[in-house]
Amino acid sequence: MPCAPPSSPSRIHATIAVEEGRRKHMLRVLTLLLASGCGTWSSQSRVYTVINRYMSWSAAREYCKNNYKDLAVIHNHDDMMEMTKATLNFPLSLFWIGLRRVDQIVHPWMWSEGLSQTSDESAEYTNWINTPNYLQNCGSFLIDGKWMGEGCEHRLPFICKHSAAPSGIQIIPVTLTWREAQVYCRLHSIDLITVMSETENQALEEAIHQMMPTIVSPYWIGLFRDDWKWTDQTANSFRDWAISEPDKVDRCAIITNTIVKMAANSCEAAHYFICYNEIEEKREQIVKVEIASNSDLEFSDAVLSEAILTQIQNKFEGVNIQWRIHPDGKIFHKKENKKIKEEC
Repeated sequence: MPCAPPSSPSRIHATIAVEEGRRKHMLRVLTLLLASGCGTWSSQSRVYTVINRYMSWSAAREYCKNNYKDLAVIHNHDDMMEMTKATLNFPLSLFWIGLRRVDQIVHPWMWSEGLSQTSDESAEYTNWINTPNYLQNCGSFLIDGKWMGEGCEHRLPFICKHSAAPSGIQIIPVTLTWREAQVYCRLHSIDLITVMSETENQALEEAIHQMMPTIVSPYWIGLFRDDWKWTDQTANSFRDWAISEPDKVDRCAIITNTIVKMAANSCEAAHYFICYNEIEEKREQIVKVEIASNSDLEFSDAVLSEAILTQIQNKFEGVNIQWRIHPDGKIFHKKENKKIKEEC
């Protein structure tokens, strides 16, 4: 929306109903438009069900696909905690989940935190000094801003994403393996640092020079690749392996509700398992929009109101936006100078 002109424009206000979609991005842009707003929203959620029958991984998956959506997929720590609640009545048990090792030539680079720039969750922005080989499956950050592939078992200092730090990052000079660094960051801050653009890359390079000017070692960042894939066929990067897991032989993943960690296991072993369904909850968020105009435009004109809505709609992919019609049949009302009481 253009900014209001310097003269005294008339102000027209209306409300729009926004269907839940890419909410975080949507709200950031809508803050440029809103005078006020109220409402509620929710996103797609997963419901987990424990099946206390001993089955192999393949048999468990067939059962889940026939009776639910699939074996449990876990996209973030919230999912992990929600799924763990379902296992509390089965102490000291192991459970199949929908994660398995796959045979493919090229594995995508992903971020430990689970953030992505593409629909398949893989990293789009990279800044390699050279192409990593098949043994180099974890990413490190050099002091000149270039990235280098490393064997994940190497021990390096590392960088955590930390919400309490002024720069948002925390540099840990202790040398750990990539997996140990990931565990440390998740326990003490958020996760290993994610770098998703040239701007973020430059900012991280400058921060390293300011905070650790004498250390020339590469630093672990949250970039990795592996040969495990979730059954929903996304390259979702959430992993929460126990220490020393996964091994190099077993091809199917379990969790235990004692330590709430993932481990690899023989796919032919018999365990309880966890199925999931997805519940899509769509609610409306009601927001008020003010439009400033110096002209005598007739805002009740259907063509004009549709053109304005189209401009707003074009900002959001996958979100349904529509005007709310007031009881008097109008969309727009001229705003009075007196303060208008906002009501949800």
